[in-house]
Order: sequence, then C-alpha cells, then structure tokens
Amino acid sequence: MTKTEITNKLNTLRKIFGVNVYHFNHNHKMPTGSIGWADHIITTNNYIIVIEDKLGKDKLSKKQSDLKNAIRKLEKIKDSRIKYYLNADDINYITNEIITFYL
Repeated sequence: MTKTEITNKLNTLRKIFGVNVYHFNHNHKMPTGSIGWADHIITTNNYIIVIEDKLGKDKLSKKQSDLKNAIRKLEKIKDSRIKYYLNADDINYITNEIITFYL
C-alpha cells in the first residue's frame, strides 16, 4: 500500500462517518516546528487518533519516536481519549478499529 492509498482510505472515514482527518505527509516540506509530527490526525467526538506512516523499511526519526512515546504515556491514563498507531501497512486494521471503538 502507498501513502496516497492510506490517505485515501482515511479520507473515506471522513466521507462516511464525518470525522475530521488531517494529513501532514503530502510531499510538501514541513515547517521547521512541525518536524517529527505524525502523518495523520483523526478527531472524533471523543477521541484523537494519531497515525504515523512507516512503510517497508522506513524507521521513526528521534523526534517521531519522542512523539510516539509521549502519546503512549497519555494512552495509559485512565479514560484516555488519545490513541497512537504506528505502521500504516495495517491501515485496514486501523480503520476497522477506529470504526469499532472510536465512533
């Protein structure tokens, strides 16, 4: 699966369920303050879902790893409303989980 296909799959969630989907990986150079930010953010009525695309042999940068670790700490808080997904190779799993648990 390509990053474009992942983006399109997430946009389908927007069209069908009305969630907000923000993309930060559209082949445009990121502003300096945005380096390390996740590729996609989805907001529902009650949740923030963060998705980082890493396809094939791609690896997290230090800043991306720091963001992942910070969000994973927040996930452990009781009644946390934020979820982090790494590896958009599993985008079908991720979208099914979003539909099942967060909408």
